[in-house]
Amino acid sequence: MPRNGRKPPRAGWPLLLLAGLLVALCGLCVLPSRADVWVDPHDDPATAWEVDTEAGAQVQARERVRLPDNRHGGETGAERIAYAAPPGMPAWAWRATPTAAVIEELKLEVDLQATLPGALIAAEVVLPHTTNEKGEMLTLRLRSAPAPAAAGLTTLKLEGLPTQLQREARVWRVGNPDKPIDTRGAYLHRVGVGLPGSGRPAQAWIDELRIASIVAPPKFGDGGVADAGPAELTPPPGGEIRRTQVTLQSDGFRIDGELFFPRLWRSRGETMATLASRGVNTVWLDHPPTPQEMADASYYRLRIVCPAPTADEAAGVSSWDRVLAWVLPGELDARDLDAGLVKADDARTLPPNAQRPLLARVTEATDSWSRVADGLLVPAGIAVPTSTPKIEVIRLDIGPKLTAQLDAILGDGLAIIWLPPADIAAAVDSAIANGSIGVSYLATQQLDEPDDATIAAAGWLEAINRRLRLIEPWLTGPRSTHPVTGSPASVLLNRGGVRLATAPSLATAPAERAEKLLLPGVDETARVYRLSPAGVAPWPLERIAGGVGVRPTGGESPGDLLVCNDARVVKSLQTYTAQSAPRAAANLLEVAETRVRDTEALTSADRQTALRRLNESRLAMSRRDYASAYDAAHAAMALASTAEVTRRDIATRQSGWLTSSPLAVLPSTLTDAYRMNQLLASSPRGANLLHGGSFEDIDELRRLGWRRPSANNSGVQAASNVDVELIPEAKIHGQRALRLRGEDRRSKSRIDSPEIELHAGDTIEITGWARVATRGDRGRLAISESLGGEELVLTSGDTAGEWKPFHLLRATSAETTIRVTFAIEGAVTADIDGVMVRTIEPLGVARRPASGGMR
Repeated sequence: MPRNGRKPPRAGWPLLLLAGLLVALCGLCVLPSRADVWVDPHDDPATAWEVDTEAGAQVQARERVRLPDNRHGGETGAERIAYAAPPGMPAWAWRATPTAAVIEELKLEVDLQATLPGALIAAEVVLPHTTNEKGEMLTLRLRSAPAPAAAGLTTLKLEGLPTQLQREARVWRVGNPDKPIDTRGAYLHRVGVGLPGSGRPAQAWIDELRIASIVAPPKFGDGGVADAGPAELTPPPGGEIRRTQVTLQSDGFRIDGELFFPRLWRSRGETMATLASRGVNTVWLDHPPTPQEMADASYYRLRIVCPAPTADEAAGVSSWDRVLAWVLPGELDARDLDAGLVKADDARTLPPNAQRPLLARVTEATDSWSRVADGLLVPAGIAVPTSTPKIEVIRLDIGPKLTAQLDAILGDGLAIIWLPPADIAAAVDSAIANGSIGVSYLATQQLDEPDDATIAAAGWLEAINRRLRLIEPWLTGPRSTHPVTGSPASVLLNRGGVRLATAPSLATAPAERAEKLLLPGVDETARVYRLSPAGVAPWPLERIAGGVGVRPTGGESPGDLLVCNDARVVKSLQTYTAQSAPRAAANLLEVAETRVRDTEALTSADRQTALRRLNESRLAMSRRDYASAYDAAHAAMALASTAEVTRRDIATRQSGWLTSSPLAVLPSTLTDAYRMNQLLASSPRGANLLHGGSFEDIDELRRLGWRRPSANNSGVQAASNVDVELIPEAKIHGQRALRLRGEDRRSKSRIDSPEIELHAGDTIEITGWARVATRGDRGRLAISESLGGEELVLTSGDTAGEWKPFHLLRATSAETTIRVTFAIEGAVTADIDGVMVRTIEPLGVARRPASGGMR
């Protein structure tokens, strides 16, 4: 054991993968959820252990001594107990400990030397909701197996306490059949060492006592949920708390030296139990956690991300062990830099027990924010400096602005709608490919609502988290990443020679029709396995031009591809997936049934195929063939996703137009999008409400209210390598056109139109022409306005020298004003001309009843 700050040598990655990470897959998380460790090295002069003499044991001496420490050199403190106990009867030595919740990670260890073999360690656990015949809280004893004879110090261990507690509770029920027993909120009260007796004098030396994962127990009310009352740790009697250490580097988080991949959920008031059951391992709170929230997070093995407390608040809490990181409040841009610097300095001056990495959720100016925070939370597509750790924010539902647009157009009181599984899966796959050190899920609606749509969305989130938990060893720490030829969504991750080719978590093409993937650095002697939460199965390799290839996993066979010749790694994964397969298959089947039932995109033939696959999944579940059940359910979901993606592509394809319509985002509104497209062609338009959209005179544009934002009013600084001008050549309307030009990838600029007043109930279209030339793969033109928000921003890459018409459809439910914004990012030249904003007469789109299904 580590002593005096010295740690034993760490095993190499291949051994760690075999003996540590993959064995730990059998728990809720790939890595154990670390917490504070309480240690008593027995270096103080006062004795702490009390021998129970009621069973006939006699104490002859108790004292603190110094012993030679052959393991680490020098001497070590110990408590010597000289005793005598009847033959076959142990003498129990007990000592009080900090109150600690009985959770899976709780582990007791004691280094002991005894003159007689057979010593054991025990935990006395209190059940706060069960009383004994005296009306006192019931206590149960959990014991380890007796230690074999050994010379010198022996380490006694007691772990797996929740399982042992349930076993002891069953034994207690046999002896008390008419009395209830409730193990909720059970906590460790004291630790005992059983010293073997022979009827003659004996001695024992207790060297060091360690209790790992010291967390406060949750308090449960009558309803089975945690009370809101305080649940602070009791002060430790002697010894010391070794605080949890959390660091953040470019390769990810480390908790007490162990890598950790956050699967964050932005809390909307859900219980910790709900989030843990859906595979979330970190909860994002909008406030510093209360003692009860800390206790609940500990009980359910969750980490917390939240704003930093004040210095006074931090000093009043003994342990912040469940906190993974502090996050600066709000969604930040360049205007918030000064205030962010102040808050960051405050967080960095907190007491040592509250020192944590600092995160910031930003939408721009990532170079500047990377010098303020240790890591950034960013939406997909936002570039960050190479060495800056990033967590990608993934929306699970549509935002409030898109919801308002759908409601204004359809007029049916549309509820918040979850995004289709294919969109969420694609966002997660993109985060993996982009090197994200974690993912942060965001939704407006609570995850525990009882409607079918939310249940299905929560189920799909659980399926994604199960996959991330399975491949976590390849997502954390130093790794080499190679793109996989044949699929832009796939990458080959290499950790110490054990490689993983990630495959899209919701593929939309059956494996037999998919293009082969070329795996770099893989030869014909390699063994490839399909890896999914339901099992590990061999997968064939084929020799193809340029190397070795495999057929990517598609709708018939979901999963990632493991490239490994070490049978021990494969065996470890098979052991873990065998335990997780029943729940993984049942959950995916439930989600697939909802998807197939609610989707409108499936043709009659595809629907029959999907229903057949669902029947196959149910039959496989009945015979406990969970891998086949998982595959069949996944195939049904892939059919529905393929149909929805195809219909959405058709809905957004309007004779080469660049389009942005609220109706073309969700599969459930595509029928309305088709109808709207047909009606738009013949519907009358009102007068043009936008002045200056022909871009003929720069002075006129200024007079009309066109503006180029600067750092003084928006935080967007117009850099010297960005030009905004009117050009006379190659215009498409009038005498001139607007040109925005950036010279390098860091270039950013935009121009805003004057404000336009709109009335309640207006349906408007924004039209014009754009021509875009990019240099590199990151340049783009973005056209947006204030009604649609980020979700409806219309973007365009290179148009191959051609002018392309663009069209944005929007609606209002109240009087408002809008501005149209044209922005560029990167090395790009964008020309804009002939912009108009016009109202459209009421189109008579049929009103539909709001659906509760997952859309």
